[in-house]
Amino acid sequence: MPVLVAYCNDGKFYAIDNRCSHMGYPLHVGRVVDIEDFGVCFGKAVKCEAHFWTFSLDNGQCDRTAHQLKTYKVEVENEDVYLLNP
Repeated sequence: MPVLVAYCNDGKFYAIDNRCSHMGYPLHVGRVVDIEDFGVCFGKAVKCEAHFWTFSLDNGQCDRTAHQLKTYKVEVENEDVYLLNP
């Protein structure tokens, strides 16, 4: 499974499966959005451009269904980025 690695404006790297669990659309063509409620940001998510399902970059949970994508721990050493336990 291809993996999407994103560097966000919160200064963190995230890694998540790159295919929407709904229809298999590639998530790298989507965009990273804030998960927020009443202006409070709870985390980052990637939004699928096909049907606008949103998946948390922290745990892979979808905002609309019980669908969940695999996420990966990311480690940064100097200028190298590593996925742990892919």
